[in-house]
Amino acid sequence: MKFEKKISDFIINWLLNYNLDNKMKGFVVGVSGGVDSALASSLCAMTGLPLLCLEMDIYQKKDEKTRAINHIKNLKKNFQMLNLNQLNYQIHLMFFKKVLVGMKKIIIICTV
Repeated sequence: MKFEKKISDFIINWLLNYNLDNKMKGFVVGVSGGVDSALASSLCAMTGLPLLCLEMDIYQKKDEKTRAINHIKNLKKNFQMLNLNQLNYQIHLMFFKKVLVGMKKIIIICTV
């Protein structure tokens, strides 16, 4: 077995076990068009569990967005449990920036 195959198998098995141990139903991965998100989404897809890929347009260069969409299309061809959602957060980000203008202290509370 090649070294690279051993590494990818180890990561895929870890993802599967993590998913099962935490009673999850799959994965959600933001795909930006970069190598990190491409690798993460590919490894998640290789588990065979449901995968939702989010292409989130936040001031991306056109080629980054194109790479993200093409990567997701290629994953979708090769893995049945994949869904795609395209989100445009640019409008929300611009609104948020306008709201924050003039504020000296910002507290952001995130809940999951």
